[in-house]
Amino acid sequence: MGREVIQMKLSKNKLYKLCKVIWNDAQTKSSEVLSDFIKDAFAEKVSVGWLVYFDNEKLILCPERITTQDFNVNMFGDFTAVPIKWIKEITFIKEKTDG
Repeated sequence: MGREVIQMKLSKNKLYKLCKVIWNDAQTKSSEVLSDFIKDAFAEKVSVGWLVYFDNEKLILCPERITTQDFNVNMFGDFTAVPIKWIKEITFIKEKTDG
């Protein structure tokens, strides 16, 4: 998925929506043959959380949300920042409270 497609999927009305992001992360290995490591230099990660911020360089997810019974107050914690260029796929997940 290209950067332009990711940017099209991100919009202000997607803030605080639950999503799944598949992305390539850097990794290190200390005892592997270089040629094997070159073939598999990135680790594919899957992160799930609420989209709390995005710009042209990154998006920030939060896997934990606390709400009041009337859903008026949201508190977030444990943030994950993902560089936009590293994202392979983003899927927004419909919640029961979305209607």
